[in-house]
This record gives sequence, C-alpha cells and structure tokens, in this order.
Amino acid sequence: MTPTVPFVEEIIEKPAEAETSAPAVVTPPVVTPPEPVTPPVKPAEPKPIQLSHQVLLLTENPSLQDLDLLQNILKSVNLSLDTIDLLDLAQVSVSEHQNLLSGKMVHHVLTFGVPLKKIGLQIFLMPYQVRNVQDINFVMVDHLKDFHEDKAKKKALWMVLKQLFGV
Repeated sequence: MTPTVPFVEEIIEKPAEAETSAPAVVTPPVVTPPEPVTPPVKPAEPKPIQLSHQVLLLTENPSLQDLDLLQNILKSVNLSLDTIDLLDLAQVSVSEHQNLLSGKMVHHVLTFGVPLKKIGLQIFLMPYQVRNVQDINFVMVDHLKDFHEDKAKKKALWMVLKQLFGV
C-alpha cells in the first residue's frame, strides 16, 4: 500500500465540482458621447486708456466721500473732475497701463496712495515732494481717505499742490 498524502488524494480523486451560480448577465458598456470641444474664448482686448488732460490722478477704490473731497481739493487749484484724468487702478487691468504716459499729453501725475509700479513705472518718489522725470511732474501723497480728518496731511497736500500748480 502506498502511503497517501491526505489532501493530495482528495484533490486528485475528486472531480471538480461545477459551480452552481446563476448565468452571468453581460451588460453592454455604457458609452457616453464625447463632449463637444469648444475652443477657449479669448477675452476681448482692453481698450487703451485715452488720456485727454494734462493732469492725471491715480487712486484706488475711492469712496463717494473721497470723491467729494477730491472735488474740493481740485477746486482749490482751479481744476475739476472734468479737467483732469482720474484713473481708479482697481477698475482697470494691468495691461492697460503700458505706455500710459508715452503720448506726452500728461504734465502732472498726482498719485493718492498708489505706488507708480502699479502702472509699470519704476520711479522712486518721496511723499509730498515733486519729482520731474522726462518733463512730467510726479507727486505721491497719502490715500484720499487719510485726508478726511488729518489736518496736518491736508496742510502738506496744500503745500505740494501750490508748488505743483503754481497757485
């Protein structure tokens, strides 16, 4: 008699049991139609900023109260919102600033709390001091909101405006 190895005999001698499961249901694969490819929409080219006055004021997000104050400031040097170009840098894109001063229309740039690098100019300005660069006078002062209650800043602004506009 041949020694038997217990599990080997069972595996060899027993026929494989047929699986008794339900017949497999084949479902066709779900095919989703490809989404139409739309070309990316190119944003409209921004219109270049047209400056039509000799005085350019730069600001960012002025409130209605700031604009009222600005009207009074301009009135003190015989100007108005109609005789200057007011550029709110929060409302225009960076690409629009390129070549902003190349037309030689502007003679004075007064920036209210906005660094000139925001319009692509690398000009260092000391606050409340006039600096002439290529026949354009640049002055940087505080943001308009800072002038509402600060008499010292109003006085400093008045002094530089007199110098800038010869009043």
